[in-house]
Amino acid sequence: MQLTEVHYITHAKACLETSSGRNYRCGPWVYLEDNYAWNRLLPQVRPGDQWQLYLHAQGPGWVRFAFSG
Repeated sequence: MQLTEVHYITHAKACLETSSGRNYRCGPWVYLEDNYAWNRLLPQVRPGDQWQLYLHAQGPGWVRFAFSG
């Protein structure tokens, strides 16, 4: 995940999920480096895997990001 613009300190984690939507493997919460830095959230994700992204900021505001698989 590439954080491009943020208002407050932001953390993220990603979880792989089953076809029924249950999480079965989650990465840790990661502090997102900004200024267009790439942040690795979960290694060994294969094409076609279903996953969820969780974001947590230390205050109200907005976040802009890009991601690549």
